[in-house]
Amino acid sequence: MSEISGTRIQRFWAGHASRPDWGRTIKACLEQIGPIAAEANLGFVYVTDALGDDLGSIVTFLRGHTRIEHWVGTVGMGVCAPATEYFDEPAAALMVAALPPDSFHMLANLARGIDELDGEARQWIEKVQPGSGLVHGDPRNANLAELVGDLSQSAACFLFGGLSSSRGTMAQVADRVHEGGLCGVLFGPSLTIVAGLSQGCTPIGPVRQVSAADRNIILALDGQPALDMLKADMGEILARDLNRAAAY
Repeated sequence: MSEISGTRIQRFWAGHASRPDWGRTIKACLEQIGPIAAEANLGFVYVTDALGDDLGSIVTFLRGHTRIEHWVGTVGMGVCAPATEYFDEPAAALMVAALPPDSFHMLANLARGIDELDGEARQWIEKVQPGSGLVHGDPRNANLAELVGDLSQSAACFLFGGLSSSRGTMAQVADRVHEGGLCGVLFGPSLTIVAGLSQGCTPIGPVRQVSAADRNIILALDGQPALDMLKADMGEILARDLNRAAAY
């Protein structure tokens, strides 16, 4: 939402759904979004890996149905939405936004280095000096960490986003479907972006074997209850307060 002269103006519309196939899933999301505002100019699309192979068709359909040219997103083993998590089922979460003209620029796929930035992107970065960027990366690219660092330094902006995760196609979206690198969208300094960390990890303790699990939930490590092993590895101080441990 935005506020101009005391009047609240809606700038973002979102929807999420799970249906047996991509067509019904995306249509259900769009039904939640409702009529697409004429000023909407950027779309976000996230799908579970059950729909990964269909991501190209999904982006083509969304561009044609909404008349929004620019789309960004990726595939994940799960998709989150307000009070909802989709896992092991065809699902999608969509959002469309109405942003000021020239306040964002799509970032095409970078697989080897920032020298792959095209001239248009370089000119926009130099002119606008972006403040932040939403990027998604292919975890199979061994140069990904270096790419993120070099892009952040070259564009002098804060990057947020995440890695694609899939049991099949590892796809990222930046106007079209990409694989193998880093892509997304850069935002100009006129946009205020609030970013938060939804998940992350730090290695602790020795390497252990997952000896029991339920889908993505670890139940046992090295034949012992997983929580007991975690407490032992994290140390007595953190083990006393798991809420405090979660912050680390």
